[in-house]
Amino acid sequence: MRILLATDGSPSSDAAVDWLLAGGWPEGTEVRVISVADLAPTWAIGPQPVPPGYADSLKTALVEQAGAAAALAVDRLEASSALTVTTELLHGSPRRAIVADAEAWGADLIVIGSHGHSQFERLLLGSVSGAVISHAPCSVALIRPRPDSQE
Repeated sequence: MRILLATDGSPSSDAAVDWLLAGGWPEGTEVRVISVADLAPTWAIGPQPVPPGYADSLKTALVEQAGAAAALAVDRLEASSALTVTTELLHGSPRRAIVADAEAWGADLIVIGSHGHSQFERLLLGSVSGAVISHAPCSVALIRPRPDSQE
């Protein structure tokens, strides 16, 4: 079985890792951990002047954040002998990158955390999980964090 885990390091992503660890997957199950550095905010800095190098610093920080999120999930998953774990850091729109990577890799299942935003928040922020569910080439497990976790 090929499972794609999309993580952003949030409590909902931690819950998705917990769910995978509790899954009782068959021997040889492959988990591909991805995190997507969405560099779009660097293009939307605004019309006011910004310090030189600010956009580059922001890009670096976003890539480092995505890499740290993937590394944390990989460290936790590698403790399971039933799972073969690989990782990939992607750039671009998380909605598109997750679906495209699942299709290109031939994933059987996408596992993604849900931030649990209200309808109004989803309207303003968009919903990565909703877009993945709508466009995924395979089944999607949407994992919500425990009510006592901080989101």
